[in-house]
This record gives sequence, structure tokens and C-alpha cells, in this order.
Amino acid sequence: MSLFRARVAGDIVVDFLPSEQDSSDVLIICDGLPSGSSKDALVKWFSRQGFWTFHLRYRGTWESGENFLDHSPEQDLLDLIKALSDGVSDIWSHQTFQVTPKRVGIVGASFGGTAALMASRSTLVHRVIALSPVVDWTAESDEPMDVLEDIVRRGYMGAYRFSHEDWLKLSRGDFFQPMACVKTFDPHKIFVAHAQDDRVVPIDPIRTFVEHVGCPHRFYKTGGHHLWQKVMHWPMRARLVSFLRS
Repeated sequence: MSLFRARVAGDIVVDFLPSEQDSSDVLIICDGLPSGSSKDALVKWFSRQGFWTFHLRYRGTWESGENFLDHSPEQDLLDLIKALSDGVSDIWSHQTFQVTPKRVGIVGASFGGTAALMASRSTLVHRVIALSPVVDWTAESDEPMDVLEDIVRRGYMGAYRFSHEDWLKLSRGDFFQPMACVKTFDPHKIFVAHAQDDRVVPIDPIRTFVEHVGCPHRFYKTGGHHLWQKVMHWPMRARLVSFLRS
């Protein structure tokens, strides 16, 4: 089955599929940074599990309009959720889909895990799963922020459109920064998964974060910075779907 594509909230492009089951549960997939523009296999898999599944491109990335990082990225997720009640129209067929979400879940990895965590503070969001999330942009890493900026600009030219000044906000410690607002999180909404051998996003800040928040979590011995690859496989898939529906 081919995915549908829509433009919502004015300038956010999403690929999506309705649930294959009789369900009004919504699941949003959030990309890392940088990341490829396709998550077709995940969208199809979550659709089969009974979720209306949406994969968005943050504003200022890939096909979405405007500029990246001139606002906190979780706002794009919340704008998508708010737009669902107006209907989502496929660009190719002009077919309009209506869904009034019963529950909204978000699954994100790395940068997407950060977006999921930050969006969880909204009453619009029921559950989030953060895989290898960045919780402290000021922490040391094998992928320093200046190196990452250069990689994104040279290797993903045009796919991420941001100013150097807006990029620097990530290292400031008070922008898009979960550790700066740990007291605002609801531990019942959040599940965090991380690998102990992740060198891109080291585990120590994650340990501190889950201790402060008190949220459910799972630390894997191996997996590096690629826990996305475990999502559709046993036993992680059962754990994640169960949590999203809890």
C-alpha cells in the first residue's frame, strides 16, 4: 500500500496511513537529525497495529515550509494534532480523511525523542516513547554540535534550512532542552529506551533525566544509536504498543 501525503497546519508535510483496525488512536513518528525523509515501513507497521499513523517533516526540513529551529520543534507536533480535526486531504487523490483522536502517541528517536518528550507536556498528548533522546544539548558527545552542523549543511543541503544563530540556540541550554524543565514532565506519559553503548547520545544524562522524572525506561546493553531498528521486532514491539495503549 502506498502512503498518503498531505500538507497540514499551512506548511507541514506528512505521510500517513489510516488504521487498519477500527480505531481512532493516532501515532506520530518524529525523525532524528539528520535523518532520511522516509519512514514508510514504520508507518505501515503502526497502521497494522491499529494506529492512524503520521510521519511529519518538521518545519524548515525536507518538503515542509518555513525555517528550522526558529521555534521549538515540538510546536510542529502540536500543530499537526490540532489540525487533524479539520480533516487531512491526500495531495494526490484529494481524498479527505477524518479522525478525531481518542489517544495521541508520539514515537521519536534521538532529536525526534527530544521533540516527543517536549510535546508530552501538552494535554493533547497521551503517551510518548523516546528512543535515545537528547535530553541535554550541552553534554559532551562523540558528535559535537559544530561538527553536526557542518554535516547537516554539507550532506543534507536544502533538506534542513536554518540560520547559524538558530542552530546555536541548541547549545545554549534553555532551548528545546528537557533537562531544563524536568519538573514539568508527567512520568506516566513517558517511556525512555536507550543503549548503554550509545556514543552519539551518551547514556549518563539519560540516567539523570529518568531519575528526576521517575518515568518507565529500559536500558539495553547494546544497540548503539540505532534503537529504531528494534521497534518492529520482539520483544520491544510488544512493550511499546502496550505502553501506547495503557
